[in-house]
Amino acid sequence: VISQEEVVVTDSAIVKFDPKGVPRSGRLIKKYTFVISETIKGNFKTDTIEIYTGTGAPDCGFDFKIGEKYLVYGIDGNHNNRVFTDKDKSLWTINCLRTKLADITEIETLRQIAKSKIKF
Repeated sequence: VISQEEVVVTDSAIVKFDPKGVPRSGRLIKKYTFVISETIKGNFKTDTIEIYTGTGAPDCGFDFKIGEKYLVYGIDGNHNNRVFTDKDKSLWTINCLRTKLADITEIETLRQIAKSKIKF
């Protein structure tokens, strides 16, 4: 994880949250930027990716820490029936998707599954 910021998902955009500005209508979420060290499933066009998540407890948001390495299980995100992540450079995750600090045992298992061509 190399950066984190709070953003607001509105009906038409994702905008940076400004606590001093006029309150915006929409859903407050967090956007984290990751450097990709390995992709087990999926294809990304860049070596960095944006991971969106809720802000915490009631919305199942995951609390990433800058500088830590994670195993991220991500999906295309949506809000109000509108996909707001770009599957080529961003994903949505929550704490119920198994996202966690990097776990070499689980990573090895996923590598083996990917090599065996079993769908997961």
